[in-house]
Amino acid sequence: MKRMRLAMGVVVVLMNLALLAATGLAQPGRYQATVNESDQFEAKNDERRVELEVCSTAKRMTLRMKVQLTRGMVTWRLLDPKGQVQAEGEAMPGVGAGPEVRNVAPMEGRWVLEIKWLGATGSHNVNWQVR
Repeated sequence: MKRMRLAMGVVVVLMNLALLAATGLAQPGRYQATVNESDQFEAKNDERRVELEVCSTAKRMTLRMKVQLTRGMVTWRLLDPKGQVQAEGEAMPGVGAGPEVRNVAPMEGRWVLEIKWLGATGSHNVNWQVR
């Protein structure tokens, strides 16, 4: 009897997972995605690309960049799936520290956030959300 209940429980769980997968609810990143990144750095010279897949049901995209520097420079660009720059900015010590908030109309496809550190010492916080 216990084995029968356990087997039925497993079947119910598997059916629910199959239903969630079929409706896309098991993959919240497909309809809603978030990138959160914070870092402290010293004399950093580097480039980073962060990619985010946006589906056709996305209604809003928000990028928040906060950069605090004591030396050097940080630049960033947000590229849409066609490679067009939709937002960009730069920060130097005392300039452009933010937080900068950019609301961008979402477009289906792969978006790219490019960040470049040029001899930069400081910290940054990135919050990129698609809803």
